[in-house]
Amino acid sequence: MTSQRAVLFDFGGVLIRMDWDGYDEFGKRWNLPAGTLVDAFYRTPEWHAIETGRGNWETWQRGVEQRLSPYLQGDVARGVQDLLDAWYAQPWQYHHPNFELAHDLQANGHKIGVLSNAPDDLRDRFLSNLPVEVSWDAIVVSGEIGMRKPDPGIFHHAADEIGVAPEHCFFIDDLEENVLGAQAIGMGGYHFTRNNYRALRIALRAAGIDA
Repeated sequence: MTSQRAVLFDFGGVLIRMDWDGYDEFGKRWNLPAGTLVDAFYRTPEWHAIETGRGNWETWQRGVEQRLSPYLQGDVARGVQDLLDAWYAQPWQYHHPNFELAHDLQANGHKIGVLSNAPDDLRDRFLSNLPVEVSWDAIVVSGEIGMRKPDPGIFHHAADEIGVAPEHCFFIDDLEENVLGAQAIGMGGYHFTRNNYRALRIALRAAGIDA
C-alpha cells in the first residue's frame, strides 16, 4: 500500500439519485402507503441475500408479492410484475456534480472507486450506463464478494482493491450507518444528502484531499 489518497463513492444515492420520496410518489399509482415500496423492495432478507450474491430474483419477487398483497387487487403476481416493469423502465437520474468531482479528484492525483451494496450485475449495468466516461481505479460490488456495508470486511476489501490503506481512504455514502462503518476501520467519511455538493467538497478539503 502507498500513502496515496483514495475516494470511494457509493453508487445509489451518491452517483445516481435515490429519491426515497420518489418511491412513495411512484407507489401511489398502486395505492401503496408511504414507505411500503422501499420496505418491500430492499428492507428484506431476500434483498440482502441478493446483495451478497446468495439470493435469486425469483425468490426476491415472491417476497415482494407477499409484502404487497394486502394492497393490490386481483392477480397479485401480475400486479407486481406490472409494477416492477414500470419501475425498472424509468431511466437512471444522475448526480452529475459528483461525477465531475470524481474527474477532479483523479486529475489531482487521487484514486477513485465505487463501493456499492448491489446485485452482482451492477458492474455491467453501471459501466454501460454512465453519463460520462470515468476511469475508476476500483469497483467493489457487494454481490460479487459476499459482503455488504456496513460489514467492516467490505471496507477492508475496498482498500485492498484500490491499493490504499484505510486511513488514507475517504468514503461517501447516503446512508449514515455505512459512513460510520467506514469510519470505524479508520477511513474518512461523509454522509451525502440530496444535493449538498458544495458541502462534500468542503469536507474533502478539510480531510486534506484536493478536489
